[in-house]
Parts: sequence; C-alpha cells; structure tokens
Amino acid sequence: MWFPAAAGELQRNGNDLLFYGSSAVNLTAADQAAGTASLRSLSTSSTTAAAGNHTHTLSQEHYATSGYQVATHTGENVEVTICTITRAMADSKNALVLSAFGLSDGLASTAAEVFRLRISGGAILDTETVTTNNDEIELHAFVVPASTSSTDYLVTTQVNRSGYYTSQAATLFLTEVTYTP
Repeated sequence: MWFPAAAGELQRNGNDLLFYGSSAVNLTAADQAAGTASLRSLSTSSTTAAAGNHTHTLSQEHYATSGYQVATHTGENVEVTICTITRAMADSKNALVLSAFGLSDGLASTAAEVFRLRISGGAILDTETVTTNNDEIELHAFVVPASTSSTDYLVTTQVNRSGYYTSQAATLFLTEVTYTP
C-alpha cells in the first residue's frame, strides 16, 4: 500500500527509493540532473562522475651545495653565510623542499651559535641553536615561492660571543617539486 509522503520522508515505491523534499527525488535512478542526488556512472558527461582516469605527475630537480668557513669572531651577533643556492622556479605552482645539515666546531663553552635556513634578505625558514662544541644541526623547510624570480636560499650562522674563532660546515639541499596536471 502506498501513502502520500511529507517533506523530509524517505519512502519505497516498488523498486525505487524516493526522497521527498520540495519534490520527489528517485535515489535509485542513475545519472539524474546535475545537482540532484542520484547514483552516478563513470564517464565525462555533466551528469556522471569523473572516471578517475586522469593523472598528475610530480617531478623533482635536486640541487646541493656545501660550504665550510673558519671565522674569527671580533664582534658579537654578526651573521655569516656558509652556503647558498640560487634558484629560479620553473613554475609558480611548484614548491621547494629545503634541508640543511651542518656542524659547529671551536665553540666556547659559554657561547651559543645559531644556524639559520633563510631566504636572502627575507624570511627565516628554520633555526637551530647550538651550545655544545661539535654539535650537529638539521634545518628543514617547505616553500611555495610567491614568484618565479631567482632567489637565494642560505645557511647562515651567528655566534653570541666575540674574540675567538669557530669553524662551521653545512650542506644545503634543494628539491623543486613540479606539479603537472
């Protein structure tokens, strides 16, 4: 027996399942008008579901540079660059993965040394402070540049005590990840 349905009710009508809102929607019918809930078959028409047969390709370009320096610190808090990679992005949709690894040597027991991964003249992407001689550092960042202009990515160091020398070594790795729809 079939009874009239009120708005908001779900009702079986033979083999069909109908939802009553402002009008009846057959939830068991396939490929109803766009914007109407229904079962969807896979294809490329406006009333079907995407077939899922498209691909996106990620490709990577790798760059690395190493630096070593021995510095006599005659003033406190002077930032010195250890290594640099200059990179212009191939496309504004791409992203960069940056990693730096380094070592501090000759650090006095009362001093602290700050390593930074940064954009030249701009933002500090990651930082790590070393307070023990022969300490290793790791710096990491994920960057989506605002433009494709050539940009310098740096590893720098800064010591908070003057009058002695330190040596630093660092390697900077840059990977550009390319998105291709």
